Amino acid sequence: MSSATPISYNVVYDTDNGLRYEFATGYLPIPISGGSGITQLTGLVTAGPGSGSQATTINLASGHLIVGNGSGVGADVALSGDAALSNAGVLTLSTVNSNVGSFTSANITVDAKGRITAAANGSGGGAVPQVIQVQSVNVSENTTSSTFQSSTHLTTSATLAKSTNKWQVTVSLMGCYPSSLGSTAFQATIFRDSTNLSSGSGSGGILLSNGYVANNANMAYTLIDSPGDTSAHTYTLKFKSADNSTEVFLNDGSQVCTLILTEVLS
Repeated sequence: MSSATPISYNVVYDTDNGLRYEFATGYLPIPISGGSGITQLTGLVTAGPGSGSQATTINLASGHLIVGNGSGVGADVALSGDAALSNAGVLTLSTVNSNVGSFTSANITVDAKGRITAAANGSGGGAVPQVIQVQSVNVSENTTSSTFQSSTHLTTSATLAKSTNKWQVTVSLMGCYPSSLGSTAFQATIFRDSTNLSSGSGSGGILLSNGYVANNANMAYTLIDSPGDTSAHTYTLKFKSADNSTEVFLNDGSQVCTLILTEVLS
């Protein structure tokens, strides 16, 4: 059959009639043979069943992640080990030390992952030694007594941070002299409470002059004291004459004497 009018041939598909030839006066169906198409996805990702556009869904247990397994295939797994993950996306670190808070001179234990697994107050590093300094106020102090007398300007109370620590006690005496030289001696010492801490000549003091030191001599000495506790103790400079007639001056009223306590850490 022929025609003077050209005919347009088209191949179309719709869900009602399937695939077909369509022409001016009608259409012819086109049969399709072979296997069936994919109508549904299963597994971690699901879709269908149905035809046309289908939404996909990723199926995971609450709070889980998709992680590649040993075969390189995504698997549904829970986060474990040092942290946990909630289904709201909140990451929580595992507790390795329930003893929380602030610590003084802390003793700490650190595991191979760098986590602090234990902490407690102790004798760890970082302690700063105490330094206590007391100065006279340009006031001369004198005595004619042959027993030790207190220096009212060089006394202080001190407490060690740790019972095994010690005090280094240093005394600097400026302008010290007796009222007459000759064979007169005078001594100075440090008392902790009622205990004489010096071990020098005479009656347990430091010999400052015995007729050979000129007037206004400047002198200093240091001793180490171990109270053995953390109680408060009073440290006082005391001085005396060798007899009851020669007046002794610890300074001449224009000098400054100094008492320094430095904590020695154990």
